[in-house]
Amino acid sequence: MAREHQFISKIIEIEGGYVNDPSDLGGETKFGITLKTARDNGYNGPMADLTVETARDIYLRQYWYKPGFDKISNDQLAFELLDTAVNMGPETAVEILQNSCNLLNHRNRYGKDLEVDGRLGYKTLAFVNRYPMPDRLCILMNAVQCSRYVKIAQARPEQRKFIYGWLKERVFNQTSFGDKLLIP
Repeated sequence: MAREHQFISKIIEIEGGYVNDPSDLGGETKFGITLKTARDNGYNGPMADLTVETARDIYLRQYWYKPGFDKISNDQLAFELLDTAVNMGPETAVEILQNSCNLLNHRNRYGKDLEVDGRLGYKTLAFVNRYPMPDRLCILMNAVQCSRYVKIAQARPEQRKFIYGWLKERVFNQTSFGDKLLIP
């Protein structure tokens, strides 16, 4: 099985089935696909009827190929980007990556700092694919993502009910392919 299919299967497992929580800013979802994303990708049926195959197609098109994550050579980093993109959007995922690359580029050891523009262009890809410690990039990306979740929960008290799940599934339990790590 191709790595992107493994990654998407893991994300679908994390996201679960149909949810329509009025507190969730993403609104009605199934398999982690929001109503807006489904509509933007041509699905017009009821969200409760969205098939796993349609969700997989949307993930591949919208969150894997379109942002260019298929060009990331390290599996752990590619999964981290895909997972972050699903939860925060592809542009935000790439911004987190670019900021993390810059923070780990002490004294421009790996070249000039990247422009933080949310696009996975040639310079970002070259930096990421030659950086010798992708696990450090993943750790820092998760720390930045954690900070974003805390800010969301602080700014919108109705989102606080999601903070444990976000941290458990999106920050502390991510290793290669999303294997469980810290929180039971």
